[in-house]
Amino acid sequence: MDARNKILAAIAWRACERISRAVIGALQKTTEGMQSGSDSGLKNIWDEICAQVQGQESALWEAHVDTVKDVIA
Repeated sequence: MDARNKILAAIAWRACERISRAVIGALQKTTEGMQSGSDSGLKNIWDEICAQVQGQESALWEAHVDTVKDVIA
């Protein structure tokens, strides 16, 4: 990889990190539209997404994907 591509990759990496932190932060503040019950121990949409990624996607997984896309946009 030449110097120009290394610089571009570093800039892109930092931008990706900044965007992902912002998206996670927004999802951690979001409780509207949660699919889990009050006894699940999950506090926000981010917790629901993490639980599904670590376990099994629910039938409403696509709703979470759409929420993430909306936050990114």
